[in-house]
Amino acid sequence: MSNHEQQQDEHEEIDLPVFDDDLHEKDNPIPQWWWTLWAITIGFAFGYFAWFHMLGVSPSLAGELVVDVQKAKVEQEIRDREMAAKMEATMSPAEIGKKYFKTFCASCHGNEGEGGIGPNFHDNFFIHEPTPAVLTSVVANGVAAKGMPAWGSMLGDRKVKALVAYVSTLHDVPLTIPGKASEGKEYGREELTAMLSGVPATPVVAAADEKTKTEATAVTKTKPAKKDAAPAPVKKAKTKKAKQAIPEKRSQ
Repeated sequence: MSNHEQQQDEHEEIDLPVFDDDLHEKDNPIPQWWWTLWAITIGFAFGYFAWFHMLGVSPSLAGELVVDVQKAKVEQEIRDREMAAKMEATMSPAEIGKKYFKTFCASCHGNEGEGGIGPNFHDNFFIHEPTPAVLTSVVANGVAAKGMPAWGSMLGDRKVKALVAYVSTLHDVPLTIPGKASEGKEYGREELTAMLSGVPATPVVAAADEKTKTEATAVTKTKPAKKDAAPAPVKKAKTKKAKQAIPEKRSQ
């Protein structure tokens, strides 16, 4: 019996439905190419999982995303430096820092630096020593006890220094809005200006003592010179007269 006749007999036994009188439903086996493709797909899935997720031979999609994000950060930093270089040609560091201050610092210190969660920058009081080195360290490393984040890793050295330059100018700028109460140690205006500029303030008493010593030394050096210079012409004049008198006596 041929395969075709055998299949017809099976269909007749199963009593499959008939459509349009001559259209019979048949239970044909799945083609071999379909089984081959299915096996390849399953094998590829297991191989892909082992290659990327178990063995880690190549980076996964998550790994590629991390690499792309890091690359984007580097490119953004390069663009920022290029833009900053153009800005610095016409703007001072304090002006550049003002822009970054409003973006990163205003939420805690206020738009004008009047204070909020953070301290007020428009007075002569500072919680930390008001020198460029200390303020740069505070901004870069943060103050965990006060809830201030470390901005160094996020902004970079250039932006941190620009922020410090801007903050260092605010103590001399009067506020047009109410500010937060003063915090920290009070400094004299001249002393604070000198410290913020990186120049140590010279005590007034020490400067006065140095000036007095200099004047005293000058007077001491000048007085003996006058005493020695005065008698010299007199001695020479007497000698001259004595020499002139000797011929006169001889002639007599």
